[in-house]
Amino acid sequence: MKKFWRTVSRASGRERKDAVKAEMGKPGKPVPVDRFVTIPPSTFRHNMKEARTMSFFSDIALEVADGRRFLVHKIVLAARTKSFLSKTDFEKDRVKVPVSRLALSKFLDLVYYGEVSLVHLKNNSHARAQFLDLCQPELSDMNFSLLKTSAQRSSPNNHWRMSIEDVVFDYEKMLGSRDHYDCKIQSDDGFLRAHKILLVVRCDLFRTRWVQKGGSGQDGPSSPRRTKKNRAGETVIDPSIFDMSSLPQKFVGELVRFCYCDYVKLNRDVAPVFLDKAKAVKIPRLLATVEHFSAQQLTKMSVGRTLQLAVENEAAQLAAACLSYLDKNQKYMEEKVDVSYVPPKYRKADPGPRSAREGVDYESEEMSWIDTSSELELDLSLSASEELSTSYADSLSVDTASSSMISTDDLDSLP
Repeated sequence: MKKFWRTVSRASGRERKDAVKAEMGKPGKPVPVDRFVTIPPSTFRHNMKEARTMSFFSDIALEVADGRRFLVHKIVLAARTKSFLSKTDFEKDRVKVPVSRLALSKFLDLVYYGEVSLVHLKNNSHARAQFLDLCQPELSDMNFSLLKTSAQRSSPNNHWRMSIEDVVFDYEKMLGSRDHYDCKIQSDDGFLRAHKILLVVRCDLFRTRWVQKGGSGQDGPSSPRRTKKNRAGETVIDPSIFDMSSLPQKFVGELVRFCYCDYVKLNRDVAPVFLDKAKAVKIPRLLATVEHFSAQQLTKMSVGRTLQLAVENEAAQLAAACLSYLDKNQKYMEEKVDVSYVPPKYRKADPGPRSAREGVDYESEEMSWIDTSSELELDLSLSASEELSTSYADSLSVDTASSSMISTDDLDSLP
């Protein structure tokens, strides 16, 4: 490899470009990726709507004027509100909010998932005024003006929603935050701070770990176990640690990033690991995103290995794209790629350009779910065990301290 770069450094212009292409493998005739790989719509808003109805892992209760309590999550309030609670209130287990039950309920809907039905506020001017008073400090002037106008309408299906980018941006700020975190995820090179409620509603892997089938927010019966010493010196199970030490830190970090931000930063190292762990992660949108990225990066040198990974991990869309690539470029390949092991179900013809899709939630189009800003390396190795860069580690707030530093006894929680 050093000899190659010495040769390239002496070359210039067209010769240098040709040398780089020869080392990487010529791309060949590209595959119309969008015809083979369909990325499902975003489920972020739906997932946070589920979190709104879950009392699991709630750590603060909001009590309204009639005594009704709402069990909510400090991480959501910290991410999505500016002045709703003071710093002192965040240190309490219970806070009184002098508004009606209806006003606070609608406000929490808007806070959790950025959408609210205004039908019940139509004939209740008092609750509507309280609701708008709660919303005004938390929204931009333009959004508040739009919300106020919608609240005064008499439409039977009156509802208002924020853009999904605004909602996701607020949660993204809490990625790796020290504020109100209640778990740590152990990778092969340290710990990542996280918040259980966001992980549970976004990924079945974490849901299986922390939520039993019976509906209680506790450790699942088949979950990996870590122990700690309590104050009496007894060894007990520590539910605040999720052991993923067998996985590369890049993979763990991007999985957590997807839970918070609904996008991942993919490169040639991370994508194969996601394919390998696709069955465990069980997030169709994430898998389709990885398939889309991998199909875009196909070269004559990488297509054989990519096809093998796709078949092994039942990535049907990527396998179909690889077969199409081989059909277009087989006569230009230096070595023939064996496809006899590929099941017939993965072999499908080019479906042609898709017409406008009907019945699709175009909210998914608002998100840029793939971030390929990181420069791709020339080394086409599929290894995903490289050390995490300092900037990447800082962005995820990696904590390499001992797991004994966190204790669930110090976490505020409600029964």
